[in-house]
Amino acid sequence: RKAWYALRRTMPPWSFDDNLAELIACLPRYGVDEVIVKVDAETFSHGHTPLQWVRDYLPKLIRVRDAMDRLGIVYSINPWFTLGHCDRGWDGSSTPDIERLVGHDGAKCKECACPLSQGWREYFFEVWRLYAETGPKVLWVEDDIRTFNHTPAEFGCFCPAHMKMFSKRIGEKVTRKKLVRSMLRPGKPHPWRAEFLAMQGEIMVDVARRLSKA
Repeated sequence: RKAWYALRRTMPPWSFDDNLAELIACLPRYGVDEVIVKVDAETFSHGHTPLQWVRDYLPKLIRVRDAMDRLGIVYSINPWFTLGHCDRGWDGSSTPDIERLVGHDGAKCKECACPLSQGWREYFFEVWRLYAETGPKVLWVEDDIRTFNHTPAEFGCFCPAHMKMFSKRIGEKVTRKKLVRSMLRPGKPHPWRAEFLAMQGEIMVDVARRLSKA
């Protein structure tokens, strides 16, 4: 075999049995090597789903795993939601302990999480730990675990926690407006731009390191 065929498949709870039967019938027929279950994805997503929702979904994932084992097909998971791609009309009420991203203009997200939020970290690590219990070959981390393009916080987080950390790094108290104005000034880049980007990178590396341990 010169190719590895992996199918990503969303399996909503209300059509799970039909979806699983379809996988069992079709994957061997078309030579699919791996199925990647997308959990609560795209238009079916509820954002940061309550932990109990995840716990209730685990038996379904185990059914997929066992069925794939019998067929000799690899089972993986793509949870689809980490920080959040964009708000999509959610209000964050199901996970009130998560602090949300704040944009450069002060607009606060209603669902997208701040990576410094302790509430989000505890939630995120626990969700991935629960998924890992089902024994996937690969447990994906979605591409929304990034420092930009989280509508309405397009250019990173400028929440009080981020501003406090940045101020400590440069040795003076800096407001969000002053930081944004300095980073966006024309001409030679202000040194704060590189410092802020470096800080965001270090935060995400810390998240990844802690996730691997979880």
